[in-house]
Amino acid sequence: MTKAKALVTLPGGWPEDAPPRAAFFGLAPAGYNGESYEDLASYFRRLSAYHGILPRSLAYRAVVPLFANQTARNQGWLAATCYDLNMNGLAGLAEDWVGALERLTLRTDLHLRTLLPLRGLVSSFALISKHERFCVQCYRDDELSNRQMYNRLLWSIGCVEACPLHGTLLQTVPYTSKLDMRSFSLPGISRIDGSSLSSAPTGRANDEQIVSARLVADLLDDVHHHPDVFINCRSSGTFLRYAIKTLFDGRAEHLAKHIGVNKSELHGWTTGKIRPSLPRLVLIAYCCGCGVSDVLLGNKVKLRKVLRNSATKRLIRRTRTGSSRPQEDLRADAKQLLESGRAPTLRCAARLLDVSEKYLRKMAPDITAMLVAIGKEAKRAQGVRREEFRFERFHKSFQKLCVGSVHPSRRKVMKHVYLQTGMKLGFDEGGRFLRRIRRLHGEGL
Repeated sequence: MTKAKALVTLPGGWPEDAPPRAAFFGLAPAGYNGESYEDLASYFRRLSAYHGILPRSLAYRAVVPLFANQTARNQGWLAATCYDLNMNGLAGLAEDWVGALERLTLRTDLHLRTLLPLRGLVSSFALISKHERFCVQCYRDDELSNRQMYNRLLWSIGCVEACPLHGTLLQTVPYTSKLDMRSFSLPGISRIDGSSLSSAPTGRANDEQIVSARLVADLLDDVHHHPDVFINCRSSGTFLRYAIKTLFDGRAEHLAKHIGVNKSELHGWTTGKIRPSLPRLVLIAYCCGCGVSDVLLGNKVKLRKVLRNSATKRLIRRTRTGSSRPQEDLRADAKQLLESGRAPTLRCAARLLDVSEKYLRKMAPDITAMLVAIGKEAKRAQGVRREEFRFERFHKSFQKLCVGSVHPSRRKVMKHVYLQTGMKLGFDEGGRFLRRIRRLHGEGL
């Protein structure tokens, strides 16, 4: 692990008492409220465009070296996170990005362009959207106002499905595996053909989606403008007990049925053993006719019952259906897979049976043990075959480069293997192969 590099803020020869100079342009983030705050990923991509450098190149050369936990091996991966929405979250990755960019731009407000202010209030579970999304009408407003298109922080939150300003559904950014980095540098530009996404088709959101999006936008505003109020705030259990008492005559099961969750989940929230995720906080606020901040702070405000038009969505999508079958049938099928050799590993058997590996271990521990042993042996045999294949290529190159009794060096043989086959050998691996060849020829080490 390497330490973060010190940032040079003064050119050589400047007076020591001179004010610090920013290494990057002090570009101001766009947006002024919870509905229009620009997220950090969009800000960095616009910043890289001002410098005329692709985002990943700028991140690799200037930003990642300032991360506290960066190493030589993960620098490339960390640089690629400039296109990842998780840099807008509340984990350590977002904190590293904020710290590095604030040092480079000398700004002190970039943490407000992430969900870091929500740390301690909500969990990271189901918080960030898995796909980059956008509002078509917001992009059109950007173009009509002659400002650069940018992504809103609200769009990167997974439970937000609509734009509260225009009442339209958020659209997923078109993606292709053959990515053109030139069309991937700026927000609002299609990654496929480089066209503007402001002309993409859109649809109308329902009232529930619009109100839920507005609740999240209000929460961002409240946390940004009154951060001191939310410090160490975990009073959602107090609010739920108050809601049960005032709206449902003290019947917790009625509240659970009203919001569409099971009683055990609601019990964990009311006792404080489980912290509700942001999608569940929005669900509680919507069904009780209040704000998300009221739920978090435990405010005893006037409440009202609001009925939902749609069923409560699962936060974890369960796609396996094999566990619904009788265990005797599953065990018989697992034994047949083992005997026929169709399932060489435990993972393969679980996939064919459409169950999880954990369920298969619990249902048939004896069959599972044999599958694990078979998988380990197959993996070992595969490693041996791979070793022999690479050694054969090394040996052929070694023989071609031999001139009489003069043997080639390890580096020359490795280079020859790469030029002939495109196979890269490690330095230690090449030394191991070279010693093996010398033993075969009866020479010393």
